[in-house]
Amino acid sequence: MRLIYAAFALLLILMTSAQCQSTAEGWYNKGCDLSIQGKYDDAIKAYDEAIRLNPKLAKPWYNKGLTLDNQGKIDEAIKAYDEAIRLDPNYADAWNNKGNALKVQGRYDDAIKAFDETIRLDPNHAEAWYNKGLSLSFQGKYDEAVKAYDEAIRLNATDSNAWYAKGHNLNSQGKYDEAIKAYDEAIRLDPNRADAWNNKGVALKNQGKYDDAIKAYDEATRLAPTDVGAWYNKGVALFKQGKHDEAIQALDEAIRLDPNNAGAWYVKGFALKALGRTTDSDAAFSKAKELGYSG
Repeated sequence: MRLIYAAFALLLILMTSAQCQSTAEGWYNKGCDLSIQGKYDDAIKAYDEAIRLNPKLAKPWYNKGLTLDNQGKIDEAIKAYDEAIRLDPNYADAWNNKGNALKVQGRYDDAIKAFDETIRLDPNHAEAWYNKGLSLSFQGKYDEAVKAYDEAIRLNATDSNAWYAKGHNLNSQGKYDEAIKAYDEAIRLDPNRADAWNNKGVALKNQGKYDDAIKAYDEATRLAPTDVGAWYNKGVALFKQGKHDEAIQALDEAIRLDPNNAGAWYVKGFALKALGRTTDSDAAFSKAKELGYSG
């Protein structure tokens, strides 16, 4: 009797599973599972089946867009987001992701319009404020970008990305003290951010605080030993201090990681020249020129 009951229960489970999969919601859920597994082509087929069974559902179109995004098929992703928005004009996340896709294509004005629509629908959408800041930053509109990042931070003060991006914009404006404070907050939230340490070093170097800058670069290279930019920046700071041997060591590491780093060859040439190593210096300058460095 127990065997009969167990067999009946198993049959019921299988039937329920099959029935579920035959519905739009079932195919949608299957698409989500496949997408999580990285099986993007199969996920899209599942979303398409969900759409075929219920053309009025916006969610399968949205998730299809996400999956296409993950495949780098940006044009197709935008079309999917547009369809989700057509079915549900108040779908804030669809507007946000459409904006992201447009941003990837360099269509910043269109991206900002999409982010603004997201924010209109959901004023507390911190990610949309952050993404709007990125788009404004790419356009060189740093003041407006900082305002957008500040709004993102107001809504989510623990977002190290927003603090880092704010610091980058302030750095670009020459507001080094403010930039350093923003980088410090990004680092406090995520101590393993090599990029924040490196850019903090840049802000300190621009203030002539070379010792502090080198400490920041050292932390960046500790966290990311293959960060060419941090090794190069450290080399420049050491050269500025007249520590030519140490500068060459840092620049050599940058060159080892990226033999085509023309800037590192160029600064190394000056460090060698300062040490009286004229032949080596000429060779370094020639290499920099060969790689296209114009000085």
